[in-house]
Amino acid sequence: MPLHSDSQRFIRYLAVKRDIDDRSLSQSVWRKLRRRLRQADRWRPLDVIEMGGGIGTMFARTLDWALTPHMQYTLIEANSDCLAECESRLKHLPYISMGPENRFHGQAPSGVAFALEMSCADIYAVIDDPNMFNRWDLVMAHAVMDLVNIPETLYGFQRLLRPGGLLYLTLNYDGLSCFLPQWETEFEEMLVSRYHHSMDHRVIEGRRSGSSRSGRQLIMHLLSAKLPLIAVGNSDWIVLPQQGGYTGGEAFFLEFIVQTIQRQLQQDSAVDQPKLARWAKRRMCQIAAGELIFMARNLDILCGSTSGRQTLDQGEDLGKDAGL
Repeated sequence: MPLHSDSQRFIRYLAVKRDIDDRSLSQSVWRKLRRRLRQADRWRPLDVIEMGGGIGTMFARTLDWALTPHMQYTLIEANSDCLAECESRLKHLPYISMGPENRFHGQAPSGVAFALEMSCADIYAVIDDPNMFNRWDLVMAHAVMDLVNIPETLYGFQRLLRPGGLLYLTLNYDGLSCFLPQWETEFEEMLVSRYHHSMDHRVIEGRRSGSSRSGRQLIMHLLSAKLPLIAVGNSDWIVLPQQGGYTGGEAFFLEFIVQTIQRQLQQDSAVDQPKLARWAKRRMCQIAAGELIFMARNLDILCGSTSGRQTLDQGEDLGKDAGL
């Protein structure tokens, strides 16, 4: 069955932003993650679970960047189209063998030996499953935490980790987006503010699901839970034309960002709709001409678990209470 055009566009967006994410991720946080994993006295493969794994770009990154010599990797993704794309990509890699029921194994050119299992499941269902508790050495979520209920999700992640396990949360949006060259600065600042408002008030199935300042809120929640913060680093997106154009899929990436903002704010009665249309047209023309620069602030976070840690109250919302 052919994919719906929106699904096709989203999958393409996930694919083209791989290169952008690669250069944006904090290398200092990544190095500390690898160092912690390699310091562990490990007699078995590393048990890794990734939440919201999309089309498998973070899994591919752990292979390419040699996260650990041997791992058993579970990829959780609720979107079946994304999982199908992930499976299709894996099948074309010469060093991967496919087993039954979405299971793969192999050894990457980097030397990483792995077994991969993919599961089409909702994050909240996984973190509420007692069979998943206390099983994982590493829990990862890439560009996910600004889409979920932060306190509830962190509470669940804590329960998944073994004592001494690690939580690696990357590309957490933290409240700043900038388009250059400037155009109608006051209006554009209002657009970004209204888009942030839509993130902060997103409700999915009765659950508050999103935050425009997830990076700083994560730090506060983790400190409240007395989980040791091992490393925090910037993972800002910076996309700018070079020699009059963009590389790879950067132009599509920028188009997707502009269109996402426009679509969301078309539902907002506080926004001047004709002016919003002019803004989007102007920015799309700048992309076509190789002129638009886009920057967004993100944070990467690595924290540990302790056997005597204080568990986070899943109903607690520190970011709201602190006005963050």
